[in-house]
Amino acid sequence: MPEKDKLQETPATAARAYCVRNEDTVRKAWQRERKKMGIVRVQKGGQNKILRPD
Repeated sequence: MPEKDKLQETPATAARAYCVRNEDTVRKAWQRERKKMGIVRVQKGGQNKILRPD
């Protein structure tokens, strides 16, 4: 599925549309494709760090 179309659908919607039983299968396939194309997703979070005096 082209990247443009993926932006408009969630993995759950794509799984239902293409009769795939598990939406996680669609999500992982998209991740593999992005990795091949060199598209890196910006990670969110990571602010909850334990602060300790050193």
